[in-house]
Amino acid sequence: MRHLPPLQWVNARVAARAIRHTGQRRLTIDVDGSVVSTGLQVAWAQRGFNPHRRKVPSYYPITAYEAQSGQVLRVQNRPGNVHDGKAAGRFLRELLVQLTATLGAGYGREFRMDGAFCRRAVLTLLDPGEEVLVEHPTYGLLLDAIESVGAVVKRFARTHEGGYALEAEAVRRAITPKTKLIVVTNLH
Repeated sequence: MRHLPPLQWVNARVAARAIRHTGQRRLTIDVDGSVVSTGLQVAWAQRGFNPHRRKVPSYYPITAYEAQSGQVLRVQNRPGNVHDGKAAGRFLRELLVQLTATLGAGYGREFRMDGAFCRRAVLTLLDPGEEVLVEHPTYGLLLDAIESVGAVVKRFARTHEGGYALEAEAVRRAITPKTKLIVVTNLH
């Protein structure tokens, strides 16, 4: 696997060049896992989180894309039997180092990830005292996890009367300069 870091570095530099060329100063980074089915004899593939082919071995790579430019920033392969947020903390730390090394510190950054990434390894990227906006109602364990890393929970409402719809204006009003994360779940 010694060939991977140089290839990752080439991709990081190409992506950074493309992003600089757009002139944008704020990055929207989408991070997610995706199932890739394989044959039965492929090394490191595992049966797991493939909802359409449960018995087929697969990979479950985690990928970061920059939304406006469409650039693939980073990819890390994983066996198919891992949870979406597995190894996400390390992946995100390496991504932040990569972005600083290739683009510098002059870019605003926002990340879009699903709830599977709201775990301690990812939350530790927050500094104590930074704010996390969380909808009300939500899961108590989620609030505990956020508070356990020293972040401050701020709430915004999704009301029964409103059909629990996400109201953009309610979220906007709750945002402060200390807001670093907004958590929205799929209510069910």
